[in-house]
Amino acid sequence: MTDQRLLPFHDGAWHVPYWCYELGYVRSSQVLRLVHARADIIARAQTDGIDHVAPILLALGRNPAEARRRVGKAVWKKIHHSDLSLNVARANVLLRSRIQIKDLVEFPRGALREVLSKSRRSSDAAVTVAGLIARNRTEFREAVMLAHDTIRMGGTPNPKWSLRRLCEEHDRKAMEWAYAKSDRTPWAAPWSCEMDGFKFTLLNGDGAFSFEGITQRNCVASYADDAKRGRCMVMRIEGKERATVRFGGHPVHVQEVKARFNAPASEDCRKACAKVCAVHLTSDERARK
Repeated sequence: MTDQRLLPFHDGAWHVPYWCYELGYVRSSQVLRLVHARADIIARAQTDGIDHVAPILLALGRNPAEARRRVGKAVWKKIHHSDLSLNVARANVLLRSRIQIKDLVEFPRGALREVLSKSRRSSDAAVTVAGLIARNRTEFREAVMLAHDTIRMGGTPNPKWSLRRLCEEHDRKAMEWAYAKSDRTPWAAPWSCEMDGFKFTLLNGDGAFSFEGITQRNCVASYADDAKRGRCMVMRIEGKERATVRFGGHPVHVQEVKARFNAPASEDCRKACAKVCAVHLTSDERARK
């Protein structure tokens, strides 16, 4: 598939490849100028039968031999063994961010279309770490948020970590940050219990609520005042699953159970919450009456 627009090339005319339009050939004056200026590089790749790497050559402004020397044999091998659509997605990122090609070739394919939007909202540094840690698009989305928050709180995420390690380091940094910013004086006695492999711990201070909201990425901190006034009870859930539960009402019942990022908690977790309410909270309410 080619375009009717012709550009001069040696002794003939050269058709603009269709993938240039995917990079914004019409929409972006920058891409238009690059295509015109580097037409010989693209056309030579087509002549040599390696047109699938032409988008990367365009972004780097190098012919194949120069590009290989610049990025290294291992990175070039991954570029060369990729299909055209994947290299177009990579070139799009290279042209619009400061993310390096050596890192970009390690990103999961499904995440590439989200890299630029995440980079604008977070940072190239956070996106790079997330792209190297994640194995798919879902993990990439979570890793970007965790890396961004960790950097914002003064941490330095390591791209060699697993997603689980990133979560742990994020939570540790969040605890330090929350405690430094919040009043650590508890306004209720500590309380915890275990039920079906889950550990429930009462959030009994502003610091605890701040920490929970940051680590779980939810709005639980907005219930701190209600909890302080005795209108509800909020607990951290650990063990088989990490979640947050809010109890309240008359009679006391489970009002909300959420996992990280406000995702639904598992059925086992919800059942354990109901048991805690029946065994501990409802009976305590009857005793007070």
